[in-house]
Amino acid sequence: MRLLIFALGCIFFGHYFNMLLVVGNAQKHLMKSLLVAAACNLLLNSVLIPRYSYTGAAVTSVLTEMLVVILTAALTSKYVRYSPSLKGSGKVLLSGGAMAGALLWLAPYSFVAAGTAGVVVYVALLWSTRAITSEEIKSIFFTKTAAVPVSTELPSGGASA
Repeated sequence: MRLLIFALGCIFFGHYFNMLLVVGNAQKHLMKSLLVAAACNLLLNSVLIPRYSYTGAAVTSVLTEMLVVILTAALTSKYVRYSPSLKGSGKVLLSGGAMAGALLWLAPYSFVAAGTAGVVVYVALLWSTRAITSEEIKSIFFTKTAAVPVSTELPSGGASA
């Protein structure tokens, strides 16, 4: 359903704040907020599904994911003392809008061609608006990994045959 695309956006931000809480050692607070969200989900499902069927379930999913974002963002601010910066958001939204336009325009054609064009438009606009740098783009395709030597010797103090 088209409605669930909004849940996907909320899931992205909910996961972002969940991980910040885990890294900030606030798992107990995270679990309490997720229990509240789960209880709200059960209540909304029990009310909306009998009356609205799968549309009620979709609305419940979106509202639950929104609640998770709101609760975890508040907890992140309170316990981790972190609030994300919205600097550069306009550039990202512009790039995302242009990508959506390219996808809609190319929808009658091959999914692969439309998807490829969408990614190219998105990255090109992110780069041209300086939302990302050339180095960041290169880091996606060319990662430098350090070689880790593998030792075949037994640790000191170990018995050998």
